[in-house]
Amino acid sequence: MDTSPRQGEQSEVAVASELMMKGYGVSFPFGHEHQYDLIADRDGELYRIQVKTAKQEEGNR
Repeated sequence: MDTSPRQGEQSEVAVASELMMKGYGVSFPFGHEHQYDLIADRDGELYRIQVKTAKQEEGNR
């Protein structure tokens, strides 16, 4: 698993991609002061989503 500083960004893009494949619209907030990483919308509802990243080391996550 990638341990670079971009790991969190890669996780956010993976979640956004999955949501888009499921029919959600996805937006990213501008700046870093928000308590969420992306916004998903579908059927007039908005969802603020915070993505957490895990890594696996020696069988533990």
